[in-house]
This record gives sequence, C-alpha cells and structure tokens, in this order.
Amino acid sequence: MIVRKSRSALAGMRNVSTFFYEILTLLGSGIQADAVINEIRKKSEFAYLPEINHEWTLFEEIPADFSNNQKSEIFITEALSKAPCCKICGGLLHRNAISVDHIERKQDGGKATIENAQLTHPYCNTGVKN
Repeated sequence: MIVRKSRSALAGMRNVSTFFYEILTLLGSGIQADAVINEIRKKSEFAYLPEINHEWTLFEEIPADFSNNQKSEIFITEALSKAPCCKICGGLLHRNAISVDHIERKQDGGKATIENAQLTHPYCNTGVKN
C-alpha cells in the first residue's frame, strides 16, 4: 500500500524504510506485535493504512491455507532470529526458494496458524512427504 500510494517502488523506498524502522522501534519498546500497525497508523504519514485485526473469534473458522501476510510473518520471524533453514533437511533457504509447510498436516486437521508453520524448501515440502 505504501508503494502504491507513492506510485513507484523507487519513490516509496523512503516511506517503506521509515515504516519498517517504526515497526522495529515499537517492537523494541515492548508494544505487542498485533498492535504495532495500529500504532503506526496514528502517525499522519501512515494514516491511510487500514486497521489490522488478527484476533480470531470462537465463531470464525481458521483457514487451512496460509495467507501471504502469514507467510511474510513466518519468514521475517525466522530470518531475524537466524539464517533461515529448512525444517525438514536442515539446509539453508534461499529467499527465492521457500515454501511454508504445515507442521500438523492439513489432512490431519492442521490449521493455517503461525504456530503450525515451518519454512522448508519447496522440494522438501512436496517431494519428501510423498
């Protein structure tokens, strides 16, 4: 959304950098991850961003497939803690060859939650299991 508002990636680079700096600053100050985006929205330069609500209610069905936002969160969490490695074979992951795998398989009732996700090579995710 930041790049769209700037109308090009090059023009939006400064705002994207500021956005990520604000995220890291707020996380470092102890604000919960779910509230960070809504805190950033309070600043005039990011007021156009939509409100984020990741809370699941008892009446909502948790999907079986991971959303793009969940995949990004899983990758960023893994990449910030250490070099991302495949949870099946242990090899290093390249940023262009990553698959998000269910720890508990979808066929066995596994849901698309952050806690049930792991980063793998695409081959390990599909070939090894079959």
